[in-house]
Amino acid sequence: MTTSPEAVKTIAGFEGVRLTPYNDMSNNATEGVGHLIHEGPLASNERQPETLAKALADFALDLKDKAEKYIPIFVKVPLSQNQFDALSSFTFNLGCGTLKKLASETGLNDGDYVAVAPEILEYNKSRVNGILVTVAGLTRRRQWEAGLWNADETSSNG
Repeated sequence: MTTSPEAVKTIAGFEGVRLTPYNDMSNNATEGVGHLIHEGPLASNERQPETLAKALADFALDLKDKAEKYIPIFVKVPLSQNQFDALSSFTFNLGCGTLKKLASETGLNDGDYVAVAPEILEYNKSRVNGILVTVAGLTRRRQWEAGLWNADETSSNG
């Protein structure tokens, strides 16, 4: 299973899309949705804007490498497309270790689909000066993921 085109667009919106190549925080040439062009800074001839279609295609490949491949490793129960899309977004943002924790600690791998959405909603905070604070953008993303998870809950777990 792969992330649906609609979800790729939505996740890209949460991540942010920059069509003009730039140097990321590590001074690596980057474009689109944080897609690495190459390590090291951009050369002067690499500043041509890319299209949104190319940015989304590159992002879909990045999702495969950084999120999708981990879902079947850590989730042992059937998923609907919406549930897969929700976990793809969640994993891309939080990493495969958090996916593993979500799958095991919620009871998902034992068939407890209902426990997943409330747990997804808990991941809406970031540490600022050592204190966990709620972040509006993360809250919106987690609400979208949880809603997507629940959208057709009966299709995968009858």
